[in-house]
Amino acid sequence: MLSWSLVGYYGDMKSQSCFASSYKGGDWIDAVGEGNWEFRVKGGLSIRADTHSINNSPVSGTRPIVKLKRGCSMRIPVSDIDGDDVRCRWAQSSQEECSSVCQAISATLTSNCILRVNTGISTGLYAVALQIEDFVSTSSSVAMSSVPLQFLVNVYSSSYSCDSEPILSSSLEDDSVVEVAVGSLWHETIVATSASQNQDIVEIVTVSPRGLTKSSLEQIPGTRNWKVTVSWTPERSQGGPHAFCFYANDNFGLSSVERCVTLKVKLSDATSQCDLNSEEILADLQALKYHYLGVSGAFPVQSCSDLADRKPWSESGEFWINPIDIVTDHASTRKVYCDLERNFTSTYGNGWMRVANLDMTNPTQNCPDGFRLYTLSKRLCGRHKTGCISTFYSTHGVQYRSVAGRARGYQLGTTDGFASQVSNNISAAYMDGVSVTHGSSPRKHIWSFVAGLMEMEHEHRHHCPYSSPRGVQPPSFVGNDFFFEAGSTRHPAVNVLYDDVLWDGKNCSGIEGPCCTRNPTIPWFYKELPQPTTDDIEVRICGNYPPDNEDVLVELLELYVQ
Repeated sequence: MLSWSLVGYYGDMKSQSCFASSYKGGDWIDAVGEGNWEFRVKGGLSIRADTHSINNSPVSGTRPIVKLKRGCSMRIPVSDIDGDDVRCRWAQSSQEECSSVCQAISATLTSNCILRVNTGISTGLYAVALQIEDFVSTSSSVAMSSVPLQFLVNVYSSSYSCDSEPILSSSLEDDSVVEVAVGSLWHETIVATSASQNQDIVEIVTVSPRGLTKSSLEQIPGTRNWKVTVSWTPERSQGGPHAFCFYANDNFGLSSVERCVTLKVKLSDATSQCDLNSEEILADLQALKYHYLGVSGAFPVQSCSDLADRKPWSESGEFWINPIDIVTDHASTRKVYCDLERNFTSTYGNGWMRVANLDMTNPTQNCPDGFRLYTLSKRLCGRHKTGCISTFYSTHGVQYRSVAGRARGYQLGTTDGFASQVSNNISAAYMDGVSVTHGSSPRKHIWSFVAGLMEMEHEHRHHCPYSSPRGVQPPSFVGNDFFFEAGSTRHPAVNVLYDDVLWDGKNCSGIEGPCCTRNPTIPWFYKELPQPTTDDIEVRICGNYPPDNEDVLVELLELYVQ
């Protein structure tokens, strides 16, 4: 008996929503070389929003030894009762999935589970180690579960073509789902046709659930067709999905393509109603609540990170949160956008709440209140006066300790970085650029997006603070938490818009180069605050000259908190 080891939980430890389990030990037969078995399975126990139940992993009824001619291919039979997109991949040594048999056969494998042995391969036995994974859609890149499949392929050489094997015919379509009622007789006739007159079908092999019976093989008179009939009356204890696979062998040792279906045993309405007890009702209610968690205003979560912990397979989107009191304070319930894929290198995992999403390339968006709309070659947001203008973004009372974001802007005129700072005062125009802060008495610095004068060498006070010679240093409250870039390649002119995008880490040359390369995460910044806070976030555009002389124009701004 295999002894499996649980190697880890992922997501919410209390609900154990995601897990990985592995097995190591035993030995492969000598014909495929020395080495131990190694398998790893990953799955989850979360209630899915689309099926309202725990995810069903894909299954395969692949026979343990497959005979395959050199240069020919086989479709690995897989099925998924949830109708998910099922894909196959090679097992990986780096994932501890296959020990000594990782890609041990000279063959190609497609994501839709077609295995083709190469023409130059030697005959003999080979071990094949795969992982079968299910995805919520064809566009998804995150597997909901990963199931190991390992078997032997007996590669042989023959003058027969790859299409000389028997052909199956049945009303059971490959990878289909057939519903069978408890206590009801289900039966199906399977027919196999030989490829030529001198080839006979010798057996139709089935991989079946317990209790399924198969009749004797008989030839249909006057044809090259042989048939069997399978019958099954499932018991109540067999409720749920069962894999049923079948294939045919002929007297030349050739096998048909294997076909697999899922037999889904359903309890009758009367049976299920009569057997309900209080524990089952409570479990159903808990499952219903879990399904609507964050999706309905009646079941909010406390934050996006709370949602990521409790429903780790959720995709980014809008969800209901209540950071104050999810039981009594319904007025604090609101819908926010949660990014559940991005991590930003945070030590606190996934689940970020978006608080700012300004994108002026979207014609339906306008500049925030207090900002001036520029309609030049682009729609941009800037100042309408000397000094700083500001707008606030609500954090909805959510306590956060990490902030991440990015900005995309353009240089207008003679912006000059930190060179014209009037004082070490966070409330003044301490630089030309965009200031991100929280709190009010006093403001507390998060990040600065600074617009320099030009990329080439000039008076060193205009330079990047990390260049040589160094430019004017940032105020002490800024420290190293800033991006610095210029848009002009030479001395800029007043009231001219320069096309080079600021703070994207690209087209950085000359004296601004050290400022572009010092932070590898550019264009994104990430910062952990000294203390948790619920402050709203203030964004200011600053400049120490009037906007008809210089300005920093913003096209995009995204801010997230956790």
